Amino acid sequence: MYAVCDILGHLDALERALEVVDLDGDPGAQLVLLGDYVDRGPSSRQVLERVCSLQQEHSERVVALLGNHDCWMLDWLDAED
Repeated sequence: MYAVCDILGHLDALERALEVVDLDGDPGAQLVLLGDYVDRGPSSRQVLERVCSLQQEHSERVVALLGNHDCWMLDWLDAED
């Protein structure tokens, strides 16, 4: 089982972390993403897209949780309505 957290909008950091995880070659591999995908870095949108694609491709082996930065973004988006 692998766990990744605090990506904070840095797609390059997420991709480096994923180099260690072999979801395609290891049928027993599981990945837990512990949140804080957005904020600070230049690639929050791309990070979210990558997390979504991982969940779609490996739905039974990838769990993506929300962190406080993600909740803050959702609160901010709700306030914009």
